[in-house]
Amino acid sequence: MTRQKVVAALRNALDLDGAELHDEFDMFVARPILDPYLESLRQEILALARTEGQPVCGRDFGPKAEEWLRRTLDQLE
Repeated sequence: MTRQKVVAALRNALDLDGAELHDEFDMFVARPILDPYLESLRQEILALARTEGQPVCGRDFGPKAEEWLRRTLDQLE
């Protein structure tokens, strides 16, 4: 998993890529990443998603997770 693939995965999670499914994001969170920085991002979003609970109706992520995704995407781009 490269930095570019993580950017693509975050864009995928936020529906910024036109895809209907979150397959790229699912691949990002599914397995550990060798790069320590990218792995820390993976762990952070997993922990946030677990603690935030159910997303807002009609959304895939809760507000804290969505804010994290947007902020992290901005930092990586």
